[in-house]
This record gives sequence, structure tokens and C-alpha cells, in this order.
Amino acid sequence: MALTGVRVLEPGTPETLLSDCVASADVDLVVLGSQGRSGLARALPGSTAENLLNTADCDTLVVRGG
Repeated sequence: MALTGVRVLEPGTPETLLSDCVASADVDLVVLGSQGRSGLARALPGSTAENLLNTADCDTLVVRGG
């Protein structure tokens, strides 16, 4: 098994760029971080992470920051 990362530096919103990249590549898993928050916001993923969780055609792992 080989792990390959992709770095994309293009203008646009993270949601659009990530969705386009996932759709155009043979992606098995997307791993992305979500900013650490406190209180009720802590239980909810960020807008970019939430968007990808709802739209990606592959598995998505969101890692909460500290």
C-alpha cells in the first residue's frame, strides 16, 4: 500500500478546491484537520470539513486539533 499526498495551490474556496480534487482523482481517503473549539462548537466539524463529509465520494477522516 502506498500513501500519496497532493498539494494544491490555486485560488478558490477550500470547499470547492477539495471537492474538485477528490472528484478528479482516484482518492480512497481524505484526511483533514478541524480547528479545536470549546463548548457546543467543539462537537461540530468546521464548515470545510462538514462540506467534504457531506459531498465526498470517498471516506473522509476529520482530525480535531487541540
